[in-house]
Amino acid sequence: MSEKQTTFTMRMDKDLHKRIKIFSAEQEMTIKDMFIECMEKRMAEAKKKEKDEK
Repeated sequence: MSEKQTTFTMRMDKDLHKRIKIFSAEQEMTIKDMFIECMEKRMAEAKKKEKDEK
């Protein structure tokens, strides 16, 4: 990962936050790690889709 960091803020309702918090505890991951993993997966899929279309 890059040495430079930036702050990311996301607003969500209380119920969604609670569901995410419980799920992350069950998966033994932080919410940050879950977000990063999900975004890396989505970026890889988008890159693959773009490559397939060419």
